[in-house]
Amino acid sequence: MNSHACLIITRQELSHPGTLSSLHECVPQGGYLGATPEVLGPDGSVLRLIAAALNSLRVSGHVNPLPMPEVSCAIIGTGPAALTAATYLTKAGLKPVLFDARPAPGWKLLVAGSSGLNVTYDCSEEDLPGFYTERSVEMAAVLKRFNREAWLKLLTSLGEEPYIGSSRRYFLRNKTAATLLKSWTESLEAAGAEFVYGEELVKIEKDPLTLHFAGGKTITPQAALLALGGGSWEPEPPKWPEMLRALELEVKDLEPSNAGYRIKVPPEFFLKAEGQPVKGLVLTTAKGEKQGELMITKYGLEGTPIYTVGTPGKATLDLKPDMPVDKLAQRIADGRGSISQRVEHTAKLSSGAWLLLKQFAPDHAWSTPLNIATAIKDLTIQLLQPRPLSESISARGGLSWDELDENLGVNRVPGLFVAGEMVDWDAPTGGFLIQGSVSMGFVAACGIAAQLKPRL
Repeated sequence: MNSHACLIITRQELSHPGTLSSLHECVPQGGYLGATPEVLGPDGSVLRLIAAALNSLRVSGHVNPLPMPEVSCAIIGTGPAALTAATYLTKAGLKPVLFDARPAPGWKLLVAGSSGLNVTYDCSEEDLPGFYTERSVEMAAVLKRFNREAWLKLLTSLGEEPYIGSSRRYFLRNKTAATLLKSWTESLEAAGAEFVYGEELVKIEKDPLTLHFAGGKTITPQAALLALGGGSWEPEPPKWPEMLRALELEVKDLEPSNAGYRIKVPPEFFLKAEGQPVKGLVLTTAKGEKQGELMITKYGLEGTPIYTVGTPGKATLDLKPDMPVDKLAQRIADGRGSISQRVEHTAKLSSGAWLLLKQFAPDHAWSTPLNIATAIKDLTIQLLQPRPLSESISARGGLSWDELDENLGVNRVPGLFVAGEMVDWDAPTGGFLIQGSVSMGFVAACGIAAQLKPRL
C-alpha cells in the first residue's frame, strides 16, 4: 500500500486557474487534500470548490482500478467513526477493509479540521449526553462505553496533543486534521487494515449480506459497518438513505443542522457587512438563547449561536450582554456629538454589531440615549431559511434508532452495522459531533468483533 501524502492548497495557489482542474495530477492515491486557514471563506465557498474537484477526480478515474480484496469485515467510509471502528477491530485481531468513493480518506475530517479541529468538550461525563438533545438517552449508552477519556487516550496514542481552549473545547496542538489523518491511517495499515479508494457503494442486499459498488464489483462480507456521514458538505444528496429504505428500514429525511441562516435585509447591506464579526452577543429565538460570536456572510449569519438556536422567524440580539441597559444609556448620554456618534464612540460595538444596529434599529431608537440603548440590548431581526444541507456542518435525520440493537447492529439485516451521522441524532458544534461519531464507531466495532471472533 502506498504511503500517504498531504497536499495543502494555499490562497495564492487556489487563485491560479489551473489548480483545481489539475488536482488529479497532484494528489496521489490515498493522499490528502487540505487548505490553509486563510483560504477558507466564511461561507465555505472554497471548500465547496475543492469538494467538487475531488468528486471530479473520482469520476475521472484518478484511482487506478485494483482487484477487489477478499473481505470478511468491511467498513464503508473513512471518517472518524470508520477509523475508530477499524482501530479496535485490528486490536481484536481482525483485518478490516475500508472503502471510500473518493481517491483519499477522511474528506470531512479534513473539512472540519481545516481551521482548527474541535475533538471533544470539557464537561462532566454526566452532562455530556445532554448536548445530544432528543437522543440523549441513546447517546448516553454509547458515550458510557467509549467516553471522552478513551477518545483522548486514542488521540494521544496517535501522536496528538489534545488541550482545552478558553471555550472549553478540546483542540489538537498541531491545529489541523491532516497530521492526525496521516498517522491514523498509517497505524491502521501497519496493524493489518486495508484501504480501497474509488469504490462507491450503490446497493445493499441481505441473506446473504452483499455490497455492490458503482464499478460493478461486489463483496459478501461476514460483517459490514456503514459510516458514510450525514450528507453535509456534499454537492449531491447521499444515496445511502434510499439503499436503506430499499431494505425496508425506517430512515428519516436528512435536514441541515449547524447551518447558517439568511436574514431579511436589502442586498446592498452585504456590500459593506460581509465578513464582519459580531462579537460577544446573545441570540434569542423560539428555540432558546445562546451567547457567542457570529459572522456576517454574503447571505446572512454564521456562528455557534445561530447553529445552536437558529430557527426561521423572529430573533433578538443583545449586542452588549455584559452591561445593563441603564448603565449603557448613561454611557451614551455622557458622550459627545449626535446619538449615532455617541454610540459609535462609547458603546464599543464590534464592526458587525454596529452595522446590524444601523440596519435594524427603528428610527425612533436614535432619538434618545435610553431608546438606542434599549435597541442595542434587544435588537429584532428576521431569520429566513437555513442554508442547504450541502453547506451545513452536520445533518439531522437518518436511520432510526428503533432499527438498531445495543451494538448498533441493524436488527433486520444480520451482519450490517451503522455508526456516525447516518443514524438519527444531532449535536451542536464544539467537539460533540466527532465525540459522538467515534464513540459509535467503538460500539459498532464491539458488535462486529463479538460476531466474527468466534469464527476465527
